Amino acid sequence: MVLRLEVYRKLAKHKGCVNTVSFNAQGDILVSGADDRRVLLWDWELGNVKLSFHSGHSNNVFQAKFMPFSDDRTIVTCAADGMVKLLCKNSC
Repeated sequence: MVLRLEVYRKLAKHKGCVNTVSFNAQGDILVSGADDRRVLLWDWELGNVKLSFHSGHSNNVFQAKFMPFSDDRTIVTCAADGMVKLLCKNSC
């Protein structure tokens, strides 16, 4: 049970509402998606953006998750445009 929540670090790079955040399996990278249709990968402990790219969606990103067993090279996103996209580093 959570007794008290505190702000650890403010991560501010998106333009618009952030709709999703999710950690990789190791917990060292955070992926976020927002109304600006961008996906950002964060070194959340340092507060730095590791990678920022357009999701390819034509509307707000509502979910972004690292695919298990992909060595953090594959992210799945879904958005208000009704599409689900598979984003891969190099090839899938």
